[in-house]
Amino acid sequence: MAQTVLGSALILIAVAIAGISYYAALTPVGVGISAFFQEGAPGAGGGIDSSKAAMASRVATAISRSEPSTGSQFPLVRSFSAAKDMSLIGVGVRKKAIINVYSVGIYGAKQVVRVVEAKAGEYARCHAIVEKNLKTSRAALLKFNMAVTAEKMADAMSAVEGPSQEIKDTFTAMLVKGIGGKLTKGEEMTFEWKGTNTVVLTARGVSIGEIKDKALFQGLLEIYLGENSVSPSLKKDIAAFTSSK
Repeated sequence: MAQTVLGSALILIAVAIAGISYYAALTPVGVGISAFFQEGAPGAGGGIDSSKAAMASRVATAISRSEPSTGSQFPLVRSFSAAKDMSLIGVGVRKKAIINVYSVGIYGAKQVVRVVEAKAGEYARCHAIVEKNLKTSRAALLKFNMAVTAEKMADAMSAVEGPSQEIKDTFTAMLVKGIGGKLTKGEEMTFEWKGTNTVVLTARGVSIGEIKDKALFQGLLEIYLGENSVSPSLKKDIAAFTSSK
């Protein structure tokens, strides 16, 4: 009789261990087994899913920034054709009347971050990024909030001041061909500044060409950071920049 009771007890213990092992295999790293036996366990309200969603949100916040008007997320550090591991310095939105056309994030290499942090105020900081003698990489990441045709984008960028008409024509033709039709909501393109005179263009993560022209280089920086910026909110955000070092 005693042997029968002992045998039954051992069977129950083995079943319990197997059950715990099963739940452990299903449990995400960092979530205790006890979570499965609480009110929010799977099958009892989705508590684990809620925890995972909250954790994902915190992680996203730690590695990116949201542009307030559009909700577009910009990674705090991003690599570009011009340079690797550039830091996000500011975000803003390009509006047409009351419509949010695209959000924009300005990135800079370490030297850019240093010169920006050494300045105070909107004008001084933006002027530091545009500085003609700053021999390091910068980039503008555009995230579209609506569909924009290649022709409209090229027409808007043809307003760049400084370069010759020949360079403008080459630049806008490169945009039209590289974009190929239109950029749709959620798609991206970049303007990248390399050295002191080279502009690199990408659309949807693919390089569409580069142009070496000092006047175009400076003119494009001025479009976003100059006195008549197409994104005043970007300049205000740069004024409040603090690096995450």
